Amino acid sequence: MTLYKTSNAVIAPQAANYPVWILEVINPEDYLVSILQRFMQEIEFKAAYPNFGNVRIGAVHPFALLLFQEVLGQPFDMSVFPSITVADNSEAETAMTLGRDRVQFMLTQSDVADLEGYRVITIDNMKTGQLSITNTGLARMKAAVLQNNLLAEQAFYSAQHTVNINIWADNRDVTNAIYDMVIEFLNFSRVELHQAGVDVLEAITGNRTGDINMDFGALLYGSNIELHCIIRGGAMRVTIPKVDAIEHIDVSPPLNVNSEGHFRIKE
Repeated sequence: MTLYKTSNAVIAPQAANYPVWILEVINPEDYLVSILQRFMQEIEFKAAYPNFGNVRIGAVHPFALLLFQEVLGQPFDMSVFPSITVADNSEAETAMTLGRDRVQFMLTQSDVADLEGYRVITIDNMKTGQLSITNTGLARMKAAVLQNNLLAEQAFYSAQHTVNINIWADNRDVTNAIYDMVIEFLNFSRVELHQAGVDVLEAITGNRTGDINMDFGALLYGSNIELHCIIRGGAMRVTIPKVDAIEHIDVSPPLNVNSEGHFRIKE
């Protein structure tokens, strides 16, 4: 019996023919963690509160770390306090437009140089820049634009986010002090937030007191700050002139062609 099936052959283009994708993605957790870390260094919190050390600032809640230590049977490491945790709790697209505001334009050599200047890099454990581009993608664009301008397509996106900033310490006065510091810093930094693509929509709200926890062998005091903001982003696809060659053909399963021109699975 002969079994005839459609072909699963795939023509694989050369990687040099792939378009280059550039993403403008602002993660509010990473961004706010970064600027809060810088602020706490500049305000010299450790010098003002030498008995409490540095403030641990991150996107992972200290309670999650303590619970993991409990699962491993390890003693609780209370050095995770005082802490500030940034959590992006919700996202909903806003201001949807026909075609998602998709535009086409040509990239010149100077445009590619500008894109490289906005690329995301990490300096001293702090991220800078807004555009995510791979090393190979950037190199291919820089080489191709020397021959001709490049066609680019870009679509924009904006979404409303609710971001919560949780503060915990084993001293009520320290929790209150950090709460005030963060509130004042965020209000002061609205212009910087806007320039980074994070627009705070409303008054910054929060609760200074009322949260306590006794699950980890200490009395912990918590407070919370909430931001409602619009975050802008987008994606760009850059077409690289194609190299007219087929690198290889993937055939699965292996096939033969019979005298009638039909594909047949090899026996």
